[in-house]
Amino acid sequence: MKSQSKFLLISLLLITSGCSKHVNPSSSIFDSSCDTSEIISDTTSESTNGPRLNLVNSINATEVKNDIEYLASNELGGRNPGTEGNELTTQFVANRFETLGLEPYKDDTYFQPFYQKRTKIPMSYPTLYTYNESSLEKTEYEYSVDWKLIPFEVPESAEYDLNYTFNINEANENTILLAPRNVIPSFYDNYKYLLPISDDNFPFIEYGNGNYFDTDMTNGFKVYISTRMKENIELDYLNDQKKIHINWNYDISGKTINNVIGILRGGKAVNDGHIVISAHLDHLGRYGEKDHQYFPGALDNASGTAGMLQLAKILSEVRDELKINIVFAAYNSEEAGLLGSNFYPSDPALPLSQNLKLVLNLDMIGSIADNDSNLEIFGLYTNATKNRLTQIFEKFDISAYSFGPNQAVSDHYALSMYTINSFTLCHYDTTYYHTLNDTIEYISESTLEKHLSAALYYLGYNI
Repeated sequence: MKSQSKFLLISLLLITSGCSKHVNPSSSIFDSSCDTSEIISDTTSESTNGPRLNLVNSINATEVKNDIEYLASNELGGRNPGTEGNELTTQFVANRFETLGLEPYKDDTYFQPFYQKRTKIPMSYPTLYTYNESSLEKTEYEYSVDWKLIPFEVPESAEYDLNYTFNINEANENTILLAPRNVIPSFYDNYKYLLPISDDNFPFIEYGNGNYFDTDMTNGFKVYISTRMKENIELDYLNDQKKIHINWNYDISGKTINNVIGILRGGKAVNDGHIVISAHLDHLGRYGEKDHQYFPGALDNASGTAGMLQLAKILSEVRDELKINIVFAAYNSEEAGLLGSNFYPSDPALPLSQNLKLVLNLDMIGSIADNDSNLEIFGLYTNATKNRLTQIFEKFDISAYSFGPNQAVSDHYALSMYTINSFTLCHYDTTYYHTLNDTIEYISESTLEKHLSAALYYLGYNI
């Protein structure tokens, strides 16, 4: 099942709608973000026969899962842009492209650099504990598990030792108020607050927005805590641990980040006609120094990156048979607002105008939820494409799926301005979305094989 509350909160932070208009008098296009049909050419074959190239038997789901396990590992530490883990990730993808014989993006490099104006790199990890001022006995609480900084309600750094109080009339600059649940006084920005919310919200979802710390707050901040933490703090208070230490420090300065781009030249391709197969490689980084204290991002989106690499391997083995060129794009900084994919069209690997035929983006595939969660297709696509995909999903036992609008929620969006078919496949299982529990254990080889089979079978009509 979808977590509508999580999706709504993410939507408020990230989503902007778009309505791309293309006109050509040959067939219809479906874009439910505009709730309209338009006239446009469609490269998807109307043939009732199978694809020109059927390569689904080449899929090795075990290889894909092994790649996911590495991408979601402690070594890469959540793949946060601007960190060593993210750099190791981009090098891993570039090395794979080279091994597969893909042509570098430009100037003998697979890297496409762009500038991210704001990052979110912990210089010291978020820490909170109560303590006894005399004995220094303390009780520590773990970030994301017990408490959470609230986006746009905190500065990028803070360090305090505060008395805590349960009485708003006692609140001042030297206190932190354990507020009544769901009560936020109108003058909240003058003080510091612990706001209890349901335990069901923890582990809490993390956000990757580059403007996370945009706030007008000066003296105050707000922190969510779990109900169980609230109860424990009340016990701490009775045990004379009447002080709270809280600190965090993030580097939010701009940095140069890399997309990773490789080109597979089709042996039968004409000119620069091409398709783009993409996925984002970044995630949300670390929240502590212990091995487990990072956001693995196995489903989001180690799965899509590993799936893209599998498609690159399979298609590179039949390059002489390809009638079109293929650009493989591992975008960066998606979690900060689709930054890598938004930059790509400004300096593409191959010319876009009149040459880009299809964009297929993979963003979350292969959850153990299988048909208990929808495989969502959102973007700009023709009715012929929708019909073709529907047939393919039925062929590969994908019974839970839906078609959605063209919105700026994943990396297909920027290129939807250049082609009639630009869409994302997303297995929208939000059970562990953006939490420390998005681990390899919740990835299914059989579901990976289904999703990649559907993608590769569809590509067979276009290559």
